[in-house]
Amino acid sequence: MARESDDYGMDHYVRMKPPAGSRLQRHWIIRWFTPNILALLVAFCFFLGWLLAAPTEHFGPKDITDPSKPPSRIDLPRVYAIVQEIVFEKFDDAAHAGYVHYDPVAPEFFSRNDFNWHFITSPILGAVPDHFTTEEDIAKVNETHVLSLARRSPYRPTMLLKPTKSEYSTEDINKDDILAATAVLRSFHPPMVMAVSVGENAVDPKQKKAMRIFAAPADFELWPGRAWSDFHPTFHLEGIPFRHFVLRLHPRMPGKDVVRNFNRVLAECKKVIGQRPEIPGLGYTIAMSKDWIVAIPRRHPGLPPNDAPVLPEVMLGLVSVGSQEERDYWDTVGYEMTLREMGVAFFV
Repeated sequence: MARESDDYGMDHYVRMKPPAGSRLQRHWIIRWFTPNILALLVAFCFFLGWLLAAPTEHFGPKDITDPSKPPSRIDLPRVYAIVQEIVFEKFDDAAHAGYVHYDPVAPEFFSRNDFNWHFITSPILGAVPDHFTTEEDIAKVNETHVLSLARRSPYRPTMLLKPTKSEYSTEDINKDDILAATAVLRSFHPPMVMAVSVGENAVDPKQKKAMRIFAAPADFELWPGRAWSDFHPTFHLEGIPFRHFVLRLHPRMPGKDVVRNFNRVLAECKKVIGQRPEIPGLGYTIAMSKDWIVAIPRRHPGLPPNDAPVLPEVMLGLVSVGSQEERDYWDTVGYEMTLREMGVAFFV
């Protein structure tokens, strides 16, 4: 800097230019960057905050999809569509009108041999088959699935996520199913659970494929949440009397990693199925939340001795029945024995 005097005798300072060709002049970016470094840091912090918040702030009301992404890309969709308040409002209206069979009865909690049970008993739950849905679809998901309210709803809300192409329950769960389920699970702030059974020995083969998505019961620990690894499947959690394979997930895990973990637990599950060639049509149950995914090999679709059908979440300890007689039957057949029969026991 140098001081000069103007025609009015006032002193002022002027910036001296570096000599032509000097190193300081050549590196002009240094002279620009130095006085603006604070503003750049502030702008970067705002951008980082927006980036981290983006996956949970862009949920809109009608369509879970991102048309800007090619369908073949294995990545979680940008969820613009489903706002939980709209789902709860639609569910409550449908329940009030009688389209949805829901009864907010107090559940029964207890533990047997370190396995937690959650029972809901209500006559209204026995009035309609489990796979029936309401006529109105709530949302489209990834252009591959549609989300509807379940007519029989033990939990608020209970929904069915079905492929847009007709698929039967004997067909494998695939990448598109997992990505669609993940999109819906991440659309809700309250914990949600997806559960589905496939294969002749896990579900009625005449049924169409439909993944159940419902609110996780409050103050109830779901046993897959005890898993500790997101790379090596956990396969022997204490108190679980049947074969299972669990991996941790993370709420912001990329879609390709969610699919990778699904493929890992399913591969381990199918190894068990392959070890039992004398049992044709052996099926499996897949359940997942935002935090974990589990694959459970199955031998029977329901309660012994007649394979009375049960919902897939029974393998998590979540049971809903329509009468006290059905509830008492569980006492008669035995809890642990029932799980061993429906799943694959460790000693089999």
